[in-house]
Amino acid sequence: MKGLLVFALLGGALGFRGYRAEAYSPFGCNWGAGKTAFYFTNNIGWQANTAGARWNSGAARLRFIQGGSDFSVEALNAGSVPWAGRTHDPGNYDTWNRCSVGTVVTINSYYGPPNAIEDVLTHEFGHVAGLDDINAASPGCIGGNFYYSAVMHYSMDRVLGPCAIFDPQTDDINGVNSIY
Repeated sequence: MKGLLVFALLGGALGFRGYRAEAYSPFGCNWGAGKTAFYFTNNIGWQANTAGARWNSGAARLRFIQGGSDFSVEALNAGSVPWAGRTHDPGNYDTWNRCSVGTVVTINSYYGPPNAIEDVLTHEFGHVAGLDDINAASPGCIGGNFYYSAVMHYSMDRVLGPCAIFDPQTDDINGVNSIY
């Protein structure tokens, strides 16, 4: 513990930023084909395309393509509820038969401008790929220092503010590649 404290103090003095290694958490599902196709049901097409492109630009073995029917993407204003995005079964926000055709990704437009919506979609697409939330004991955003190492980290700090992550990170890509 003493060595860790010395390293942390030395790292801060030398200007290193603290990047926490967090293990990805797979659900244990797989789309099988190495690609999954989505369609959007209302005016969030560019945000959905951006989220898919963010995953596709990494080294992930799963590709998101527009124009299919594996899962749908929708936006609605659900008001001040405790979620900005949900991946779920049709008609039920609280259940999801993982990696099944008909999956719905719903974005709560109450929480954000269009760019925040695409950031939440990137996280939700990670669920579609088979990754769970990472709720590790991360200190979060402290003094503008970035302590998250994955887009799958569950925190609005990860989407908004000085510690935001927008693109899948190495941990996220490794998680998807472990599945596909």
